[in-house]
Amino acid sequence: MTYPPQQPGPNWPAQQPPYDPTSGAPGYPPTSGVPGYPAYPVDPYQAAYQPAPAYPVDPYQAAYQPAPAYPAAPGYGYGVPMVAGPATNTMAITSMILSLLGIATCITAPVGAILGHMARRQIRERGENGAGMALTGIIVGWIITVGFLIYLAVMTWRDRSSLVADADATPRSPWRVIGTGVLINLLNPKLTIFFFAFLPQFVRPGQADTLPMMLLLSGIFMAATFVVFALYGLFASGFRAHVIRRPRVVTWMRRSFAAAYVLLAARLAIPEKI
Repeated sequence: MTYPPQQPGPNWPAQQPPYDPTSGAPGYPPTSGVPGYPAYPVDPYQAAYQPAPAYPVDPYQAAYQPAPAYPAAPGYGYGVPMVAGPATNTMAITSMILSLLGIATCITAPVGAILGHMARRQIRERGENGAGMALTGIIVGWIITVGFLIYLAVMTWRDRSSLVADADATPRSPWRVIGTGVLINLLNPKLTIFFFAFLPQFVRPGQADTLPMMLLLSGIFMAATFVVFALYGLFASGFRAHVIRRPRVVTWMRRSFAAAYVLLAARLAIPEKI
């Protein structure tokens, strides 16, 4: 702001203030504040500049609250222990596989069903997984077994062929017969299982003559088996002629076998606690 120029008068020197180049007092042009340097010119547009008016406040904006952000996913560090679940029972898997194979073989079906019962018991005791597979093995195995027994019963009942012994067959030497019998027993797993499960009960682990005692018990067992099987052979040889010569006896034998198959199938079909 500047004052209008003063007209000279009688008191003009007294009215005019002394010049002070650094005071910036009214009536004098502004200075730069540094002695010896002229002042910067005043921007003529600065006084005319007016700030833009503020936008009106939205009444709904103050009431609006943003939705809370979702929490961040927890990090998985190497220090977090991994807790393993219960294992799957191996016998349950085997049971289901053997039972399903029984659809084509029919022989493995009862084995799968029996293993399924054993697997269910182990699962209850150990808290393992695989109860569904064991149950599948039980159901499929017994259904196939029952169906196969009924099939055998029907085929045996409808069989009308006669039992004919091949009298013209070339007789085999005794050594060949003995060799065949030994081979059959070696390939039969139940005999080996019986030896390992039954005979060690009569042998004390701490005694010195364990091996001779096992050999002695095995010899006694084989001798008793030979006597029993020899009696079976003599009885079958004498009974064969009477059966072959009487067709009615053969028919009743076949019907008895068929009835036994049906009874066994019915017994297996009755559900029990699994």
